[in-house]
Amino acid sequence: MIRPSQTILEFSPMRDRLLLIAAIAAPLILAFMATPAEAAENGWLRGSCESGSGIYRWSDGNRYEGGCRNNSFEGRGTLYLKNGDRYEGSFSRDAKNGSGTYHFANGDRFEGQFRNGKRNGRGTLYRANDERYIGDYQEDRKAGRGSYYFLNGDRYKGNWTADLFAGQGSYYYNNGDEYAGQWEAGEKSGRGEFKWANANRYEGQFRNGIQHGQGTKYWANGDRYERQWRDNAMNARAHFFMPMATASKALFDKTRYTVKAPTTSTTVIATLARGSEVSAMAPVSTTMPRTIRNKWNSAAVDASLN
Repeated sequence: MIRPSQTILEFSPMRDRLLLIAAIAAPLILAFMATPAEAAENGWLRGSCESGSGIYRWSDGNRYEGGCRNNSFEGRGTLYLKNGDRYEGSFSRDAKNGSGTYHFANGDRFEGQFRNGKRNGRGTLYRANDERYIGDYQEDRKAGRGSYYFLNGDRYKGNWTADLFAGQGSYYYNNGDEYAGQWEAGEKSGRGEFKWANANRYEGQFRNGIQHGQGTKYWANGDRYERQWRDNAMNARAHFFMPMATASKALFDKTRYTVKAPTTSTTVIATLARGSEVSAMAPVSTTMPRTIRNKWNSAAVDASLN
């Protein structure tokens, strides 16, 4: 308290100290007053866990609307993400758990099972371009058994690992071709069978999606090639079987053969100049007719009866 005897000059230092204290305290008071507004940006906007449901908003823009129990999201709810994605379904322990639907911002949609916040179990993925996957998921990726339907009409049915064809599976092409066999990292790899729509087929080894290794190709006309393949092409030291009725000059035009026509077999063995072999099955019982020998001669082949 100012005594009557105090002058204005004596009071000035006290006033200056009060002004200094006010200047220091003002920012602290304003910050304290702003705290409730910040809490509203990262907390319950309406309701609470005590009431059993409500709306919770994070400061980054994500928002949850739904049930809450024991201080965690529980029951049915909807999670809105700032990137445009949306999940509607079951929650437990603050995570997506149980059945639900996940809407992607790009128009894709997943309906199925979730565990620990990720797609786990059975579900269906509907792509925005009308493609569709029905099958198993593990940790948000296609894994296990599943079928994928492509926009062009192709279809794959079989095993998956990390979003790729893997293990045993079948691929059905829209033109009628089919492949059934082993896959690795999304490619035909291992043993399998490829059937063409024209009734030709190949049984054997594949590598990186093409015929490679031991295998046999069957043509609809009865021709057959077996043994080694390399990069989708016939390799040396292989056997080619064909009905003699379909033998033609075109088969022998480019390479000279030595032909042995056994009298006790229906098979003609031809040895190519480069060392591989061609076997042609002749439709006769015991004796190779001379007319067949003449036909081969006309195709620039040296023929003689044993």
